[in-house]
Amino acid sequence: MNEEEIIILLKEYKKSKLSLGNIAEKLNIDKEELLSLMKKYDFYLVDEDYDLSQDEKTINKYLAK
Repeated sequence: MNEEEIIILLKEYKKSKLSLGNIAEKLNIDKEELLSLMKKYDFYLVDEDYDLSQDEKTINKYLAK
C-alpha cells in the first residue's frame, strides 16, 4: 500500500470506522508495525481533543470510597 492509502485507513480509524486489527489486516502487518506507522504519520491511540473531565470525576468518585 502507498502512503496515501495508509493515511486514509488511519483517518477511518480516527472516525471509529475501522479498528487497529482491521487496518493491520488490510496492510498485512502486525499491530506493532501499525503502531509505528501511526507514530510516523502523527496518529495517536487517544485523540488529543479527548476530554479527561469525565475520567477525572470517575477516579475521584472511587478514591472517595
